[in-house]
Amino acid sequence: MSSGFPPAAAAKRLARVGSDALEKLKRGEWTVEQYIEDRVERALGAVPVPLTAEQREAIRETLREQVATDPVVREYARLTTRGAAGAGR
Repeated sequence: MSSGFPPAAAAKRLARVGSDALEKLKRGEWTVEQYIEDRVERALGAVPVPLTAEQREAIRETLREQVATDPVVREYARLTTRGAAGAGR
């Protein structure tokens, strides 16, 4: 069953949008926490329906967990904390 939504195209667009934030993380301009919050807020901004404060917070928590466990984010976190603790603050 297809929703008619091209997931590959959407993923490509999200990758372009997220690449600036990822570059900031890689360069040490942002902490991992800043990167995660940026990704969460961008995702919430794309929600097409109004949400209650409780719904927004529940979604934020879920998204934070998902982004924090992303293998790319974990690798950059490992690299940045190994080389420059506190960079970007």
